[in-house]
Amino acid sequence: MENPGLVASMVKTVALTPEEQISLSAYLFAVMRVREFAWGQYQDGVIDDAQWATEVNVIRFVFDSERNRQWWERMGRAAFSAEFSDFVESVISDSTPTNSLWPAYTEWASATNRDSGTNAR
Repeated sequence: MENPGLVASMVKTVALTPEEQISLSAYLFAVMRVREFAWGQYQDGVIDDAQWATEVNVIRFVFDSERNRQWWERMGRAAFSAEFSDFVESVISDSTPTNSLWPAYTEWASATNRDSGTNAR
């Protein structure tokens, strides 16, 4: 919420500034560190299957961005435990980033949606 430019950084087609790279890297480290903690909790039986499925969906969502995959390959993967990194690889290896989920952040309340009378619940 404090830095909406992070979402734009994920799908930008031009090179990021050094400041954008730092912000995005810090964000991705934080998001994935939470998932790694949840993965450990799941392994220990603290988190049930339904909650873990939600965490896995977050991983898929994060890595639907080509830029975020690039971050994972170049620096993220090495920063996490080998077991967790291997798990993430198993989740994302069978899909190609579409970059379609992140732009939805700016399009979900477009005039078309507002005028249709559809309310998301």
